[in-house]
Amino acid sequence: MANDPQSETVNRIFIQILGREATRQEKSQYRLLDQYMLQDTARTILHSERHNNEKFRTLDDAEKTVKHFGVSLVSPFNKQCGISTYTENLYKHISIPKSVVSESCASRGDCVEEKNVNRVWSIGAGDMDLKIIDQARKDGNRIVHIQHEFGIFNDNDMLFSLISNLKKCGFKVVITMHTIMRTLSFDAYYRIADVIIVHSEEAASRLYGKGINNLTVVNHGTEEPIDVDFKESIEFVKSMINYELGDVLGCSVGFISKDKMQEEVLEAADKASQVNKKLKFLLVGDTGRRSYDDEYMPILERHKGENISVVKKFLSAKEIAMLLDVCDFAVMNYHPTNYSISGASHLLMTYGVPSISSDAKILSDLTPGMSLKVKCEDIDGIYNAMINMAEDQSMRTSMGNNAFAAGNSTRWDKIAKTHEGIYRSICDAN
Repeated sequence: MANDPQSETVNRIFIQILGREATRQEKSQYRLLDQYMLQDTARTILHSERHNNEKFRTLDDAEKTVKHFGVSLVSPFNKQCGISTYTENLYKHISIPKSVVSESCASRGDCVEEKNVNRVWSIGAGDMDLKIIDQARKDGNRIVHIQHEFGIFNDNDMLFSLISNLKKCGFKVVITMHTIMRTLSFDAYYRIADVIIVHSEEAASRLYGKGINNLTVVNHGTEEPIDVDFKESIEFVKSMINYELGDVLGCSVGFISKDKMQEEVLEAADKASQVNKKLKFLLVGDTGRRSYDDEYMPILERHKGENISVVKKFLSAKEIAMLLDVCDFAVMNYHPTNYSISGASHLLMTYGVPSISSDAKILSDLTPGMSLKVKCEDIDGIYNAMINMAEDQSMRTSMGNNAFAAGNSTRWDKIAKTHEGIYRSICDAN
């Protein structure tokens, strides 16, 4: 084969593009390709070799780095999403050395401070895992805590590779699974973490039942209430709905999405407001990142009227405080979901707001003592609950007090301390 002109052509092009001779296997494998296909093949091999060399260097450098006790949180930051808000609250209250390995972009107006927040990775990028590992090396924290979201880690092989390589490099890996799928096939990708955090006993039971024992249940945190002026709150609400003191105001907070079955809520509100003329209902929120949520808005807007308002607006933390300062009750109406917990439900606890909520797992923190439970598709059931809320002020007061007490027991300072205990336990283990 040494004198074969076609093999020599392979060798010549490899020297030109790769700077090395072709191996015997490469000469044999590519000898029948024409010149242009050979050039493309050589360039592809060059890209692969460079990537592999970069990966080797990144992992080698990360393994050699001296690591101290501290945590790097892997998550979006200052974005319009629940995972971002969760991370911001956790990061604010952690007292040990800390940093954030964040997505490269932000999208929220009322941003929180970004000290030690490093924007290095992009969703869907092929080098996302290496970017995270390299930044963890630069931060030098022993613990890497991944805030998981299926919309971010949609390539689950990358998640497995990320956790595996972090551990090989000497990091301790914690992963918070904000959602546990009922589908078992996803379990293989995150079960190798040192600790898996879930937010409910139901989620834990699902994993325990499949032999996953390296996990702990940590409640979703509840924010401290923001002090707002009641007159300013009234004016803010009046800018969105025809409201007067003495009215009974129901509202829905958080993202507008088909997942929350808000059309059924508005149908019930329309029916209830015809019976109780003092009852007003405000649905306000931005649509999610999914295009079909935008398509949902025109359907909801058909229910607008004198007593019902639908407003597409992403609320800042202060605006949420002003809305919940005025409203008498809230409605949360998720359809049956996987094992998860809603951050919006904890906002109701922050401000002591009674609620009507479906029996979906994601709303399990809204217990019957603070919320009237309904079936998500039962418009008559939601209607009856709204009438009860509107007409029974003592019930609203009792449920609101229970919601506020539940919020006090899960304030972020307490939840952060629980996290710190987990971090210390895995670092003391070796």
